[in-house]
Amino acid sequence: MELRHLRYFVAAAESESIRKASERLNIVQPALSRQIAALEGELGVLLFARTKQRVRLTPAGEAYLADARWILREVQLAGERAARIASGKAGIIRLGFHETAGRSSIVADTFRDFRRAWPEIELRLLQMTSQMQIEAIARGELDAGFVYLPAKLPAGLSSRAVSVHRIWLALGEGHPLTGRRQISVVDLRDEDFVGISRSVNPVYYEAVTTACRKAGLEPRMVQETQSEATTMNLVGVGLGLALAISADEVSWTRGVVIRPVQGLSLSMSLALVWKTEGSGLTDRLVETLDTLLRSGA
Repeated sequence: MELRHLRYFVAAAESESIRKASERLNIVQPALSRQIAALEGELGVLLFARTKQRVRLTPAGEAYLADARWILREVQLAGERAARIASGKAGIIRLGFHETAGRSSIVADTFRDFRRAWPEIELRLLQMTSQMQIEAIARGELDAGFVYLPAKLPAGLSSRAVSVHRIWLALGEGHPLTGRRQISVVDLRDEDFVGISRSVNPVYYEAVTTACRKAGLEPRMVQETQSEATTMNLVGVGLGLALAISADEVSWTRGVVIRPVQGLSLSMSLALVWKTEGSGLTDRLVETLDTLLRSGA
């Protein structure tokens, strides 16, 4: 059976006439009669009750007409979906993001504006460390990701800088240091710290550790965590201080305040990374981000 057989059948059923259906389909009447007879033979049922003047659907034909229309409609929709995907107007984008990047206003605005502009493109969001995202993008397991850029991206990947984040000190609201107008590295030498473990995010861990050593600080870690959210919650209950990366001096956790530290310097560039030879879907995402960057959002 071919789709043309279904089209012939539907035309005959709607016209209730082989002659009218043949004119509608622009094929000769005998050929149309043979095709419909062949369809009935393949199905093993009579679809039409025939008279000299017209054809009428049998009960089996009525049921088959509903199914035939549904099949033809689905085939048409499938073709339209394929065309939208090929043109970058529909599909799925697997998009990674670093936990900290999720707090960035421009990242959130990118998600929002993209969904508004391209409602037929699904954003499938996955929270991962920057290094894990970069490796997944290179393997083709992610389409793009918001990451903190390494010193050098692997070949075949492109990036668009979003913003520069720096290191801050996170303290519980009741900690004595929150009352200081200025906090120095010396003030932190006898303090307890909590933070992400090396095994969870080795690149981030090494970057923070290196910055501390350059400043003459060896944080006394009393608790390692699996996520930034857990780290901030522990700071909030007074278990220790933490060093966190953020765009600005605004706390994102209740009971925690953020302060700069004199002599402690670390900057990390947040960027969107994608495969240079990406899909039309990825192009749409980059365009959305570029529009926000040009507007100064």
